[in-house]
Amino acid sequence: MTVAELIERLQEIENKDRIVVMAIDEEGNGYKELSEDFWECNSIKEGHERAVGIEELTEEYEENGYSEDDVLDGEPTLVIGP
Repeated sequence: MTVAELIERLQEIENKDRIVVMAIDEEGNGYKELSEDFWECNSIKEGHERAVGIEELTEEYEENGYSEDDVLDGEPTLVIGP
């Protein structure tokens, strides 16, 4: 799903005051509210999952312990989570 597709699906929801929660796993064994923190990164598909990494090594990333090993040349991705 792309950001554009997500926006389109969200616009279909009539009650815009709904709380957004995410399942903690595929079986729905728990739920958490969606965080306001989003991470713009890159990802590559690995089987049924995706590997994610930073788009480029910035000074801020270096200050937070990232290195060139964390840079991933993949598809532009938006990570959202609880």
